[in-house]
Amino acid sequence: MLEYSAIQEYKEPIYHLLAMLQDSGYIKPKNYKAIKKAIINDGKMEIKRSLSESSYSAKSSALYSYVKLIFPFRKDHYAKPFFEKLLDSDNAAALTTYYVLLEKAKEPIPPQLEEKTLNDYKNQALLVQKLYKQQLNEPYLTRTISQDMYAKSYLFSNVTIEKGRDSIAFLAKKPFETDAGKKGSMYFYMLHQENDYDSSKKLYYAAFLEPEKTGALVTDVFYKSGYNGNYVNERDKEEALIKEALERIKYKTGKRIHEKQ
Repeated sequence: MLEYSAIQEYKEPIYHLLAMLQDSGYIKPKNYKAIKKAIINDGKMEIKRSLSESSYSAKSSALYSYVKLIFPFRKDHYAKPFFEKLLDSDNAAALTTYYVLLEKAKEPIPPQLEEKTLNDYKNQALLVQKLYKQQLNEPYLTRTISQDMYAKSYLFSNVTIEKGRDSIAFLAKKPFETDAGKKGSMYFYMLHQENDYDSSKKLYYAAFLEPEKTGALVTDVFYKSGYNGNYVNERDKEEALIKEALERIKYKTGKRIHEKQ
C-alpha cells in the first residue's frame, strides 16, 4: 500500500488510513518509517495550502492525519519545522490533535497552541472531547473551561462570527427535570448578527444532565437548539422562548446527543 502513496490522488486516503491504523495499534511508526520524509514534505505542503487558500476547509483537510503520523518523529530536525509552521494554522482538528498528543506524551504545550485551543472558545469543546477520549481528565481543564463555556463552544464552533460586528450574549442557566426524573442544566445564548442591509437574532441552547462525578465537564449534550439556532423576531420575548425550551425538554425521553468525533 505504501508504494501507492507517491501517487497524488492516493496520498490523502492512504495517510488517513495509516493514521487510523496507528490509532488502533495495528501499525507502529517503524512500519511507515521508509516514507517518513515524504509524509513530512507532504505535511508541510498541506500547511502551506491551508495558509494560502481562503476557502481552505478544515473539515476536508488531511492535516490532522499528518500530525498523527509525523508526531512520533517530532524530535527529528527534519520534522520540527512542520510543527512550528502548524502553529500558524487555524485548523482546529489538527491543532487539537497536536495538543492531545503532547499532553499524552507529558510534554510542554507551546503558548501559541494553548492560545488557539484551550483559550479559544471555538475550539474548547473539541479539545475537551479529545482529551477525555484519551482519559486525559486533567484538573486544569475545569479551572479554565466551565460548563457554560463548553456549551458555548459546542454550539458556536462552526458558526461564522464576524469580529467587531456580530456578538454572542449569554442569557441564562436554567435547571430542568424531565418527566422521567432526569435532572440537569440548560444554557441559553443569543447570537446577534448584522450586515449592510439587516440584522438578526438567533437563540441557541444546550442542555446537559447532572455530572456523574465532580471535577469533570459533561460532554454529552442531552438536548439542543437547531444547528443554525432558532430565529427570533421582534415580537418574541426572551423569557418566553426560554420557558418554551424548558417545557419541551421536560418531555424528552430519547438518548443523549453524543459528542462530536
